[in-house]
Amino acid sequence: MGRIDAYGSASGGLGVSHIDRPTISYSPLSGEDFSRQLLTPIPSASIFSLAQSGWPAGQLMMMSFERINHLRNSAFVPVLRQEQIKQLEKFELAVKLIVQLGKHNAFDSYYGEGKDANNRYFAFDTDPNPETQELITQFKKILKLDQDISVFRITERQVNLKPNEITIKLRSLLTLMGFLAHGVEVPAAHLQEKFVEGKSKL
Repeated sequence: MGRIDAYGSASGGLGVSHIDRPTISYSPLSGEDFSRQLLTPIPSASIFSLAQSGWPAGQLMMMSFERINHLRNSAFVPVLRQEQIKQLEKFELAVKLIVQLGKHNAFDSYYGEGKDANNRYFAFDTDPNPETQELITQFKKILKLDQDISVFRITERQVNLKPNEITIKLRSLLTLMGFLAHGVEVPAAHLQEKFVEGKSKL
C-alpha cells in the first residue's frame, strides 16, 4: 500500500518515492529598480482595490493621496499656514464624499478597453436617487468638475486639464513612509543606544 506522510512524501510498494517540498526564493530589488519602486507614485488602482477589499477607504486616501484636482493633502511641515489648513479641510471633505459615494455605490473606477486600456476612469452613477445625487453634486462642486459630465479620465497632470479629466495624484512609497514616520515616537533608550538619531518626545 502506498502512503503519504506529514511532509508531503509519497511512497509505494515498488520502492519508488516522491517528495514534494517546494522551494520559495526571494529576489530583493536593488539599485535602480529599488529606487524606482520607492520614488514612483502608488497607482490609484491599488488604493481603490484595497478599499473595495474592505480596507478603511478614508484612511487609505488620507495617507496616500497627494492631490485631488486643485486640492492638496497635508504638507510635511511642523505648522500649517492658514490657507493650507483651509485647503486641507476641503481635501478631507472630498475624501469623505468619496467614502460616502462608495457606500452608495455611486461611482466606479475602471480601465478602458482595447487601445484605451492604459487609461483609468472615474465614473458616476447616471441614475442616482436624490440623496446620492446631492453627494455627487457636492463632490463635483468642491473639485470644480463639470456637473454635466459623468465619466472622467484620471490623470496625474495638474495643469491644462480637459473638462472630462480629474487629477488624482498619489504619493510615492518613500513619501508615504516619511508621512507615517511623523507619528512615530522614538523611545529614549533607542536614542541613548544610538539606534536612531533625533529627539525623543518623552
